[in-house]
Amino acid sequence: MRTASLPGLIGLLLALCACGEQEANSRAQPIEDTAFAELTGTMDKARAVEDVASQRMKQLNEALDNQQDR
Repeated sequence: MRTASLPGLIGLLLALCACGEQEANSRAQPIEDTAFAELTGTMDKARAVEDVASQRMKQLNEALDNQQDR
């Protein structure tokens, strides 16, 4: 009788785990409300710095091109 209840118990546990996963996904917090909020802010700052550096490099390349044309 014990072996007959084992597959039933495993099936029940799998069904409960599947139901809990949907609940967990529906209650997901926005990243700004978690411990990772500082990391997303850091990435935004890094992208801004990269944009500034790219713009400056473009300006310098244009200045060099203008000097070479003279």
